[in-house]
Amino acid sequence: MSNEELCYDFSPMIKVYKDGRVERLLGTATVPPSTTRNPSAIQRHCHLPTTSNIFSEANVVAVSVEYRLAPEHPIPAAYDNSWAALKWVASHFDGKRKGGEEEDEDWITSYADSQRVFFAGDSAGANIAHHMGLKLGSEGAAWC
Repeated sequence: MSNEELCYDFSPMIKVYKDGRVERLLGTATVPPSTTRNPSAIQRHCHLPTTSNIFSEANVVAVSVEYRLAPEHPIPAAYDNSWAALKWVASHFDGKRKGGEEEDEDWITSYADSQRVFFAGDSAGANIAHHMGLKLGSEGAAWC
């Protein structure tokens, strides 16, 4: 089998090859990562309410998750990544990490309010945000 044999061609968005390789033609928009240490496989982008940014205007801390994308990583990979990121944030709310080798993230305890948590997303991210809210309601979290 040739590496160039197409299974699906969804140009100009994506091409899926028979060998399982996926070519994203338009790329994926992302936000720049934070400078905080992140030894896990899940990339968390953290935004603090500093002067003259949207987070300051809204007086919020935003944490966005760069979850694994399909078709390279089938469902439930994106949900698993998002839940792990949510648990990571929750593990810092009391200022004491619950296991693991990561140090406390002072910005969470300094800026975040564990009693005011909001989930949001766009397109697939909106679906994931909805499901994280459902899972949180049914399974709970450390700060509930």
